[in-house]
Amino acid sequence: SMSYLETSCTAIFSIALSRGIRAGILEKERYLPVVEKAVCGLLKYSVDECGDVTGVCKGSGCKDDPNYYAQLETIKNDDHGTGMVLRALFELSKYLD
Repeated sequence: SMSYLETSCTAIFSIALSRGIRAGILEKERYLPVVEKAVCGLLKYSVDECGDVTGVCKGSGCKDDPNYYAQLETIKNDDHGTGMVLRALFELSKYLD
């Protein structure tokens, strides 16, 4: 079964890649487009016209069953998702002129 469009991990991966670029661990030319794509995806699919953040799980345990994760509900403006989206935007802004 299919899950919801995930938000918080997408934002966290974007943040990690951005920090890796700035630390000189990752090549900017190769990874900055990935960061940009992730942030654009967040803005397109996870942030609505009012600025509300969607696609964040309201909490889960740890299971071996993918169906367990597919049935989880999301919550709008969950703190850990909203914070990560804001941080991803902030990280990307460091590359804008």
